Amino acid sequence: MFVKKVKTEKSRVYLQIVEGYRNIDGSIKHKVIEKLGYLDDLDKAHDEGGLVWAKKRANELTEKYRNSIHSVTLSNPNRIMDENESSERFIGALALNPVYKKLELPLIMKALHAKKSKFKGDLNEVLLFLIQSRLFAPESKRSAYTKINQFIDNFTFSEDQMYYGLEIIGDSWEQIKDAATNNTDKFYGYNLEIAHYDGSNFYFEIDKEDDFRKKGVSKEGRHDPIVNYGVLSDKNLVPVDIVIYPGNESEKGYFRTVIEEMKRKHSLKNKIIYVADRGLNCGNNLYTAIITGNGYILGQSLNSEKLEKRALLQDGYRVTKDSSGDIVFKVKSFVEKDAEITYTNDDGKKEKLKMPQKQIVFWSKDYADKQKMEREKLIKKAKNFITSPKSYTRGQIGDASAFIKFATFDKNGVYLEGAGSVPQLDLEAIKAKEALDGYFMVVTSELGMPDDLVLQAYSEQKGQERNFRVDKTYLKIRPVNLSRETRIKAHVLVCFLTHLIIKIIETKVLKNQIPQEQIIQDLKDYRGALISSNSYFMFKYTKTAELLAKINGADARREIQSLSMIKNLFDRYWLYNKLS
Repeated sequence: MFVKKVKTEKSRVYLQIVEGYRNIDGSIKHKVIEKLGYLDDLDKAHDEGGLVWAKKRANELTEKYRNSIHSVTLSNPNRIMDENESSERFIGALALNPVYKKLELPLIMKALHAKKSKFKGDLNEVLLFLIQSRLFAPESKRSAYTKINQFIDNFTFSEDQMYYGLEIIGDSWEQIKDAATNNTDKFYGYNLEIAHYDGSNFYFEIDKEDDFRKKGVSKEGRHDPIVNYGVLSDKNLVPVDIVIYPGNESEKGYFRTVIEEMKRKHSLKNKIIYVADRGLNCGNNLYTAIITGNGYILGQSLNSEKLEKRALLQDGYRVTKDSSGDIVFKVKSFVEKDAEITYTNDDGKKEKLKMPQKQIVFWSKDYADKQKMEREKLIKKAKNFITSPKSYTRGQIGDASAFIKFATFDKNGVYLEGAGSVPQLDLEAIKAKEALDGYFMVVTSELGMPDDLVLQAYSEQKGQERNFRVDKTYLKIRPVNLSRETRIKAHVLVCFLTHLIIKIIETKVLKNQIPQEQIIQDLKDYRGALISSNSYFMFKYTKTAELLAKINGADARREIQSLSMIKNLFDRYWLYNKLS
């Protein structure tokens, strides 16, 4: 409930206490709860001033109403719903709004809208809806729009305006992204002593390529055109930047681009240690990190006889045992004083650089067990191929080919019968792989950093992989049901901003009390049904909703809530201040 000022014909101000509620068609209506009188008369009657007294009275009535909800009368128990109509409401979507506002996205969109005079909708509404719907309706944009009335925020734009807005957002995606991440740093603070980077791609279920969607190395082994993207995150795995590039281009070059761009955008002068998996371990990336005054921690395959011998030589390992006395982990390190890297200079020529590098080898029982299980699956596939070679193409065999010898294929990957010896299982290759089960190497420029801290930083890279799983599993970043490049970029930006908001809630607001996956599921589960003009029946209790509501002094556990109570659950975004 709130105080409403009504100007009369005689220029006097009349005060009323009104309550907002959502009509059955989704529109917001106001109902007068109490008429208070003219403001000038109330000023004379109350020493504190008429308006101050009126607001206190509104608070009293609100609290009285909250404490008196015992039963609800359905406004029309015999009403017949229209096709595709639902009384279900996505209450948890409101929890995204405080951070959305804190990042000043409404101001950014208002400024962008001012430059697009032909756009008749509300651009801020479009972006907010797209972000909320990534959690509650992560489907095609058209499918999400059919659920627009199930959101508590009163979105008024048309479907055509949504798509037009998507074009505008896509055209300005870099500007919007940079403003959002700069405000993240301003209000919440990034920790950029260490930065994590990883890349992935999303696919389109089409055959034809274009200038943007190209066939490349898909993470799922698919043959559809793809678009690549890479995400840089800070030490706490809060997203800092994102880059999008055609599917036929290597992610290694874009790792360097992101590093240079990030330091420029954030005016960073301190040294940053970049952490990435072995897929980004190449000479140019190492060279770039060093010449820019930064450092690196990267995974390294045991891909040479020299490295394999170092790993298998048992001298120097520090051993960790379990309660039964069995070895579960062992680690050793050494500094390669003249580690040689090969990189490509600005003229496209190959050059070599020697520099010191710490190399840490470790063995883990868990990793060994995992590799053994994966190898046994490949051996089974290899045996199936040997039994029936015509049933497989070269592509279908995949990594199992490492354990097969004497198999010949044509240029299309079809097995050539009689072209050579009969295929056999390569027992020597299996034995060589088995000897390396559980061993892995991490390399770093940080010679003085203790081994355990290096390995901890690399282990935290798994959090970046979790972020990608969230993008794919919860936010449904792929497959993309869009074709225009601007709309594709807008889609990726929306996923990025949604994930950024979730990570801020996880790390800054709730201080890692609840993991991001549970936060997303909790907010999705926090739904209600509109059962009268101003009352909602909540389906389920969730921990995330309770904790966020407590910040506002509200109670998310009430089974029946009014619209004003629901809007008070998560609305005080100014409480989400920069945290250390």
